[in-house]
Amino acid sequence: IYERLGVWRPKAAGGAGVISEDEWTRQVHPQPQQPADLALALDINPARTHAAIVAVGPNPSGEGVFGFVVDYRAGTDWVPGRLAELRDKWKPVAIGLDAKGPAGSLLHDLAQRGITVPDDPDKPERGDLAIPTAADVAAAYGLFVDCVRQRQFWHGDEPVLNIALAGADTRSLVGGSAWARKGRTDISPLVGMTLGNWALVTRAALVDQQPPVGGRHHREPVPDPALPRAVRDRQLPDRPLMALRDPNPLLATETIT
Repeated sequence: IYERLGVWRPKAAGGAGVISEDEWTRQVHPQPQQPADLALALDINPARTHAAIVAVGPNPSGEGVFGFVVDYRAGTDWVPGRLAELRDKWKPVAIGLDAKGPAGSLLHDLAQRGITVPDDPDKPERGDLAIPTAADVAAAYGLFVDCVRQRQFWHGDEPVLNIALAGADTRSLVGGSAWARKGRTDISPLVGMTLGNWALVTRAALVDQQPPVGGRHHREPVPDPALPRAVRDRQLPDRPLMALRDPNPLLATETIT
């Protein structure tokens, strides 16, 4: 569609330079499929003009994980309802949210829909919030960069994510680094993806010792949280991810139902 319209498909290049264009491009999944189990995450840009909900789960066709943008729209009022819908439908291992970032303003509305932090931090349930500390945010950034460089993170070549990475800068944080939200580019899809990857790795083993919300089945614990296993008795339908229909990715909405 981009070629027919005479619009070049946006690619990730430049930015902070921590992930090169070659490193990012080689991680485009040739046949992206929705993971059977996943973590969700959300982020809002500082101007609050757009918000993103993303998902990260074990790569259905190989090693590592696969991340994709579930929803990216203007405004923020749509986020709590959409997130509650996805929570009920997919029963994610966690929902990543940086409470000290712009998305922290949604905590009250999310709580009204039953999306809160775990009652017991050592025994989180599916669909609970995973809220990082400042040290966790820095660790999440490092984990994401390492996963891409070590070919453990795959993506679907989505323009909104490519543009976010191309325009992203970094900031110092508690002895490490993190993505810098303030800039001319909306990097909420990238920040969300980084949080989602962290939430999956840190929560998968913990929640997999618990039955999913609703108690439909029980899984054996995953021994290595860095290599979460797909839930095989709760498969979601395998299907290609939906392509963006709007040639301007910053105005487009990608919705996976």
